[in-house]
Amino acid sequence: MAALAAGPLTARGQEDEDRGAFFFGLNAAAGAFQGDFDGRLTLWHFDKAFAVPPLPGDISLGLSFGQRTRTGQWEVVFLQASKSVLWQNQNLGVSLSHLEIRGKAWVFPRSPVRPFMCLGFGFPWLRVTDGARLGGAAENVSYYGGSLVLGGGVLADLGARLTFSAGAGYRMLWFLYAFGGGKGRDISKLTPEYGGAFFGRPLKASRLGLEVSLGVLL
Repeated sequence: MAALAAGPLTARGQEDEDRGAFFFGLNAAAGAFQGDFDGRLTLWHFDKAFAVPPLPGDISLGLSFGQRTRTGQWEVVFLQASKSVLWQNQNLGVSLSHLEIRGKAWVFPRSPVRPFMCLGFGFPWLRVTDGARLGGAAENVSYYGGSLVLGGGVLADLGARLTFSAGAGYRMLWFLYAFGGGKGRDISKLTPEYGGAFFGRPLKASRLGLEVSLGVLL
């Protein structure tokens, strides 16, 4: 009788795991950015200047929500970092945000400690306080674009509903448009020198760093 009772319970548990469990997480990512945002670049549209300051890359904090299954998990992640940075001897407030959709595949699906591979894409936006200048007037400027996320790590079950993951993530960002004190501008059509040739491409930045997450199954 015990075996007969255990059979349906086990089957039901496996069925629930196959359907997946939703989770909520706290996320952090760290690492310095490389690329165009080194604090030396200014983009121009006729007499209007757009600051390209260093990105806040110490630690980005955020939230995640998704669904975990027996073979992996998908998640929507929001990360943000803010910092005062130096650009051409001026302190500017800079806020970098990411909205990302990522998928993780377990290497050993049945293990309580699960190595994983991660792939995703996102939509970053950068806001620079007083980053657009025209004559003596200053406006905030925002940059928008897309990103690609690659990574890997290990996820461990800390209990029936608590998980912890740690690993490395590589993030490539492309900023396509700038908005500041007027309509949006295609960054490739701005000029890195006043009256010079077009920049000819998006602004680029990349980061390889540590990523950790604490999750709660709902």
